[in-house]
Amino acid sequence: MVEFLGEYECKIDSKGRLRLPSKLLEQFGELRHHPIVVNRGLDGGLVLYPEPVWRQITRERLAGLNHFNKKARMFMRKWYRGATRLQIDSNDRILLPKTLLKWANIEESVILQGVDNMIEMWNPEEWEAIMADEDGFEFDELSEAVLGSAPVLGDPKEDA
Repeated sequence: MVEFLGEYECKIDSKGRLRLPSKLLEQFGELRHHPIVVNRGLDGGLVLYPEPVWRQITRERLAGLNHFNKKARMFMRKWYRGATRLQIDSNDRILLPKTLLKWANIEESVILQGVDNMIEMWNPEEWEAIMADEDGFEFDELSEAVLGSAPVLGDPKEDA
């Protein structure tokens, strides 16, 4: 489908418009002219999804949740809270909702980070704090904890 890569520092104008970097726009491929959904992300940032990716997540992961389960209802409320459909304009800009910018503490500068099928948006200071491994998670330790037991692609032992 789509895979976003790269880290970009961008500016947001006084109206809340963000011009998407051309290198990032190229990565949208066939999804370039689809709407984008922006929402609250995990850990305090915002996330941007191409609308087809957003729909796929909501259909595959949320459609089967039990509406009679209180935790499921609360999760869905929080998941959809603030979700906003945006269109990229002719100047490659999106108009971000001020409520979401305020929630994520994003003002004039923003870091965009491509992460698989989404783009995370961060206040630059908060992004640096997260990347500084202040929680004691070094990248090598995270790699071992998350991927250590996963099979290695192309491992000759698996081919046997």
